[in-house]
Amino acid sequence: MAGASIKDVKADVVDAVDDLTDAVDTEAKNNLHQFQTSAQNLRDAVNDAIGKAADSVAAAAVKIGDQAKDAYGTATDRVQHAADTVDPLVKEKPYAAVAIAGVAGIVLGLLMSSRGPKVIYVKPRQY
Repeated sequence: MAGASIKDVKADVVDAVDDLTDAVDTEAKNNLHQFQTSAQNLRDAVNDAIGKAADSVAAAAVKIGDQAKDAYGTATDRVQHAADTVDPLVKEKPYAAVAIAGVAGIVLGLLMSSRGPKVIYVKPRQY
């Protein structure tokens, strides 16, 4: 360095700093590109998982809807059969049908109105 001037040393330092800055810039751009690629892959994987989950939920909803429809049809058939069975009795003996319905209503009302077990305390006699 004895023969090198300050301008030459300064130029070498500036070149070295420029080279280092370019290397850091290139490395940062590469890291940013890798990050963007990873983020894109993650977003695609999440979108696929959400799509599969939505498809599963939709299939389950359709299945439950079909089961509910079948249960409704079965219940409707049973109620219609019961109505067809009771209808002749009601037409032949309307007063008996009203009496039976009244007794059933009273029994159901009593069962539904109870507020738990009834406890009766008996006070012992004092002599």
